[in-house]
Amino acid sequence: MLSIFGATLTLPGIAGLILSLAMGIDTNILIYERIREEMREDKGLMAAIEAGYNRAFLTVIDSHLTTISAGLMLYLIGSGPIQGFGLTLMIGIAISLFSGIYVGRLLTDLLCRGRQTLNMMYLFKPVHLAYCHYRKLSYALVALTAVIGIGYFLVGHKLTPGQSFERNFDIEFTGGTMVQVGFTQPQGPQAVEQALEKAWAAVPVDKRPESLLNPREIQRQPYVENLTQGGSDSRQWVFRVRDIKGGQLERQRHELETASTKVLKRIELLGQQQPPDTVGARRLQAAEFEPLKKQIEELGRQIAGRTEEFKHQLGGAFTGMVAAEGDEVMAVTWVDNRLVMRIATVSVPSRTQADAMLAKVAAFGRDAAVKPLPDGGNGLEVAVTFRETPRLPTTSIAADSVDPPTLQVERLLAKAGIAASEAKAVSLAGGEIYETVVNAAATQRLAVAQSYPASQHFSGQVADRMKLQALFALGAALALMMLYIAARFELAFGLGAAVSLLHVVIQTLGIVALFGIRIDLTIIAAFLTIVGYAINDTIVTYDRIRENLGKMAGKPLEHIIDTSIAEVIPRTILTGGHVALALIIMLVFAGESLRGFCATLLIGILLGTYSSVFVASPLLITFRRRMAVPLTPAAPTDGVIEAKPA
Repeated sequence: MLSIFGATLTLPGIAGLILSLAMGIDTNILIYERIREEMREDKGLMAAIEAGYNRAFLTVIDSHLTTISAGLMLYLIGSGPIQGFGLTLMIGIAISLFSGIYVGRLLTDLLCRGRQTLNMMYLFKPVHLAYCHYRKLSYALVALTAVIGIGYFLVGHKLTPGQSFERNFDIEFTGGTMVQVGFTQPQGPQAVEQALEKAWAAVPVDKRPESLLNPREIQRQPYVENLTQGGSDSRQWVFRVRDIKGGQLERQRHELETASTKVLKRIELLGQQQPPDTVGARRLQAAEFEPLKKQIEELGRQIAGRTEEFKHQLGGAFTGMVAAEGDEVMAVTWVDNRLVMRIATVSVPSRTQADAMLAKVAAFGRDAAVKPLPDGGNGLEVAVTFRETPRLPTTSIAADSVDPPTLQVERLLAKAGIAASEAKAVSLAGGEIYETVVNAAATQRLAVAQSYPASQHFSGQVADRMKLQALFALGAALALMMLYIAARFELAFGLGAAVSLLHVVIQTLGIVALFGIRIDLTIIAAFLTIVGYAINDTIVTYDRIRENLGKMAGKPLEHIIDTSIAEVIPRTILTGGHVALALIIMLVFAGESLRGFCATLLIGILLGTYSSVFVASPLLITFRRRMAVPLTPAAPTDGVIEAKPA
């Protein structure tokens, strides 16, 4: 389905897939628990299956539609990974609903045909406790922990000297710099860690505030070209770091850009006068706009320089482990207008990959050829015969604007005895061919052995917008869920669910901050997954309460809620246990990049399970008394929903 929509599977998308799988498990557990309850009443097997699917149907529909509505909201107002999460969640939930209700019923009928009974294991039994009796104590505990959690998130940074509120967020929400480093040999996590620690120790204490080499601030991750590349060792690693100074420069540039926009409007107004004040407009442009423009351009160069500074510092940290820039151009020959270059690659190229790149290179001349190195090594041999001898451009070229591979071509040509002017002209053409080879190789999943294949500066202004958008998406999803529950059940149910979900989000936020897990887009996806799981857990309990309101008419509401919670406890333990077990396995084995995501999910799902039992359900008593409105029992399901055998 993702391929039909033209979507790619990102980490937030995987979060949506995890929630879909969790709800798929939950759908089956709900149905099987219902079948088991019917069999305890000595109904025949087929009658128990019929009643089990009928009685679970509305609960499954409610939980799925609530989550789909949240996914739709995220898809409509989100962007990038948040939108991908919403799309994947909607697709997964829709398929889960179809497979759980229709395919599951079909297989159940086929497997049980001709049988009289089923032997169903009882791992967990209903746990009857006075859940509502201690609700005030539960409320106090929830309120206290929520205040502590949000308090630590907001002001916890003041407990550590030199920290700011931004310490809660990762690069996506603060801005920073990313550099991809290509090593001469595969490096493992331990070697990378030791090199960074050694380089940081060598930085003078008074220079550390300006340094980008703090190992506790740098995110490092091995880069793999495909999923079949096993192990944690890699020739290419990606390093990301938050850049406070770069963020300050960006804020200065933003202020100047705002000021320059105002000046441009004043100039435009002068031009619209009758007659136009062209003299005043030129004077204003020269006196105010041009100086601002120069300052903005200078700040832009300084911001770009922060990426180069991080690259330079990493190069110093990995001295001897990273080749000099341009060294990937291993050899160059120039004879009779034919340029032949040997370019190193990370892996051994195949003939198919080389042939696929030929069309791009052929555009530079005639008799073009791209082939693997004759000795079978990691590299390509690229040859082009130019129709005309390359000439130097008429305008001068700044020395700092020539990239390292072009300079390397020029050095190798000069070393071979080519005249300086001719070597420079040919090197410029060779640099263009090199860039074409790099891009064409990337389309064939072949990486050129560059020392720094990629670098990028993450804008702090964009990060602020993403932060607000993520917060709005989360708030909108919560509001939509509350409205659906209020419309589907009663207002008391909607308010109870809203308070319960808010408590789960706030507590999870505080614990995440306490553990030093920084919030990025994957953590936002984890929060959305937690909200979806928690609301599903709450709806299951609410549906049982509403059903028991009709069965136990005349009994105290506290007794009805306690009984309902006890009846769904086996389902809660089974579902929560399945998801928690999967997350613990991922936490241990999935690697560093997924650790924060898995830890956040595990914390939130445990809190969500607690909340559905001890917060959301007892809150019905509180809100019912506040509003003085009786809760409406569910209509009987027997005979109303006719789910025929598939």
